[in-house]
Amino acid sequence: SGCAVPFPLFVESTRGDGLTICMSKLEGNNGWMDEGQMRAVMTWLARLHAAFWGPRADEAVSAGLQPQGCYWYLDTRAEEHLRMSNKGWEGRLRLAARAIDLRLKADPMQSVCHGDAKDANIVFSEGGDGSEAMMYDFQYCGKAPPSKDLAYALTCASNVPAAEEALLQHYLRELTRHLE
Repeated sequence: SGCAVPFPLFVESTRGDGLTICMSKLEGNNGWMDEGQMRAVMTWLARLHAAFWGPRADEAVSAGLQPQGCYWYLDTRAEEHLRMSNKGWEGRLRLAARAIDLRLKADPMQSVCHGDAKDANIVFSEGGDGSEAMMYDFQYCGKAPPSKDLAYALTCASNVPAAEEALLQHYLRELTRHLE
């Protein structure tokens, strides 16, 4: 798919649900990203999402990938949801949260998502212009709507909120190119 990821060196299942994975280290730099770096992140995400679009996400789940990917979904945040205020914008969000969560889970446009596309999990190649994004920490990788990866990357990694529309257009062009 063209997505740079760590190479698995050792994988071992333990009793119960345990799994140990040792992977190669990705060399590079990370931190808050400028527009060029965010374009590289959008390209990386588009490649991943295109590689597992639609039925291919179901095949990955059948092979053992988590059926519910991404760090942010309401089932894992029940206590936080209950503690949310009933007033103001937070109260409105609390009222809408269940419906939003159900809609995202039912979205027909599912793929395999990285699940935790924040700045701490993204590095850039050191050679040349550092324009190749690489991601690691696939703990929350699984089937989900790609919009979750995009929203998380744009809010937790980007230092260029004014470029959001251009970055999303870039993602769409890259996704379309890789789906063809």
